[in-house]
Amino acid sequence: MKRCNVFISRLCKEGKIDNVRKVFDEMPEWDIGLWTTMITGYLKYGMIREARKLFDRRDAKKNVVTWTAMANGYIKFNQVKEAERLFYEMPLRDVVS
Repeated sequence: MKRCNVFISRLCKEGKIDNVRKVFDEMPEWDIGLWTTMITGYLKYGMIREARKLFDRRDAKKNVVTWTAMANGYIKFNQVKEAERLFYEMPLRDVVS
């Protein structure tokens, strides 16, 4: 699983987000790290709708890092009210969030 996360991270850094999603979708299982990496990759390239769709999937695996990444994505794109709404929905918060 860790190798997949490294591979997906590398593709994200190279801007190959369509390839990343294809690899992600073909994986037999996902962990929280992969979900967070995929969501963060979308946010890095301004694809906030795609990030949110993935974040909201019924089978999404999320932790405080994933929630914080999504909230920060909204802030980055000046959608502060949506970031605030997401912040208050967070099941757990930490110092970073």
